[in-house]
Amino acid sequence: VLIHCKAGRDRTGLLTAVWRMEYQGRSKAEAVAELKANGFATFGATDANVYLDRLVLKFEPGLRPRRPSHRVALPPGGAGQ
Repeated sequence: VLIHCKAGRDRTGLLTAVWRMEYQGRSKAEAVAELKANGFATFGATDANVYLDRLVLKFEPGLRPRRPSHRVALPPGGAGQ
């Protein structure tokens, strides 16, 4: 998995933490420790980052969005014709 942003610390770190919890079974404490060890919230503006609370601390594994239950009918002849 490749996740990239210009600074590569806060937004990238948050997504990585969520991915590690969902797919690698990391705990919230492990995810936060890894974020902090890699410079997350180094600057005061990010220290109160609400995304840490919303994305990591309130994370519940396995609650991925569901696909829509309805199907869209294709026009006669299939898509793109």
